Amino acid sequence: MIEVAEGARTKSYGEGYQPTLVDRFGVWLSARQIHRYVPDFRGKRIGDFGCGYHAAFARTILDAVDAAFLADVSIATDLRNHPKSEGSPDRSRGTVRDRVTIARCDSVHLVLEHLWEPARAMRNSIAS
Repeated sequence: MIEVAEGARTKSYGEGYQPTLVDRFGVWLSARQIHRYVPDFRGKRIGDFGCGYHAAFARTILDAVDAAFLADVSIATDLRNHPKSEGSPDRSRGTVRDRVTIARCDSVHLVLEHLWEPARAMRNSIAS
């Protein structure tokens, strides 16, 4: 059994409800910013940490990438079973198990404010 820290989310963004117009606009704004830094995803391996249940951004580039590591509290079944989707050994939860996954990515996307311990995550990523 997986222990959940007090106050931690138990569902991913977009899980169990339809995202609002404001939600979808935020996803669009984020995608626009990402495309400024990575204009072409063909042949790349991406890591989308905190991707949301439907991984809205990753879906827009899934056909172009070689592989996508999607991580969140939970991820839609069609994404977990997609041939280009990679995840943790327990594919019902998109958790990051090791630094090797991140090191294998050409592009990593995450929003620090979505992390439980953002400072720790940054220290660990710099140390690797």
